[in-house]
Amino acid sequence: MLLTTRIVGLFGAALMFCGDMTLYYDKDDFEQNGSLDPIIDIMKKLQKKRVMLGGWIGPVAAFLYCVGFYNDDRMVQR
Repeated sequence: MLLTTRIVGLFGAALMFCGDMTLYYDKDDFEQNGSLDPIIDIMKKLQKKRVMLGGWIGPVAAFLYCVGFYNDDRMVQR
């Protein structure tokens, strides 16, 4: 069971990365000025389908990621 939770957690982490890239990736370079303005500009240009997809991936990935933390809890209790 610990191996299963570890694999599910790793899958959740990879899925979270994919969701973040769906939301925030932009092939054009942007200026980093220490504010959220570049990210806001990227988000303004996104298609609605892409925002919805990234928004649905996030909660599912977070749940799977938390299942992976169950593995850590079991390992600490040993």
